[in-house]
Amino acid sequence: MSVAAPIPIPITHRLPRLLVVSDVSVERSGAGSLLLYRLLESYPRDRLKVFFNPHGSHGPERRLPDVAYEPLPYEIPRYIQNRFDPFWPVITSLRMGGPARRVLASLGDFAPDAVVSVAHGFLWFAAAIVANERGLPLHLFMHDDWAQFVTHNRTGRVWDLVRRVGRLRARPVLRRSASRFSVSPGMAEEMTRTFGVSSTLIYPHRGTDSPEVTVRRRSRGGRPP
Repeated sequence: MSVAAPIPIPITHRLPRLLVVSDVSVERSGAGSLLLYRLLESYPRDRLKVFFNPHGSHGPERRLPDVAYEPLPYEIPRYIQNRFDPFWPVITSLRMGGPARRVLASLGDFAPDAVVSVAHGFLWFAAAIVANERGLPLHLFMHDDWAQFVTHNRTGRVWDLVRRVGRLRARPVLRRSASRFSVSPGMAEEMTRTFGVSSTLIYPHRGTDSPEVTVRRRSRGGRPP
């Protein structure tokens, strides 16, 4: 008795459906947005859905064509974010259940296989909630020390305390994530030293639209830089 050969499944149909929930949107602009854009530039359009914070977005002309983008704005009340409350970033991170519920209510027929976010701003906490609610793996990109960033590198005992509490808030999210990607060796070392987690090094890379590489040399005229 002959056995029929298996029907090959196109590789694009085997790729996971990715749900991006992040303050750093997938856009052809700069920094983390550009990194995500180039990583996902050739990804199947019907297997991507992006929820982003419209504040700071550079507009639809910078986005991946034919990909579903959903704005996910949120406000930080003045009674939380003010000069008398240095703990407002920690409090705001605890308020991300609302945006997470909006994501879950807006998925429609899109059934994600994984959640992607950047540990920047506050929507990465919403991404973690969505991943937990759906039992999905969370994949995080790290560009900076979140607790240091949200305190604007301020010094003093109060700010040191805020950073410690902020790292306590971030630690369970980082440790539960299925994978973590650091954009520099220093960032990877910081993740291990501060949170006890490993991460994969992924440098920002050049795209097809990048200019030709040129080597700059100082002139022999002896002029200063």
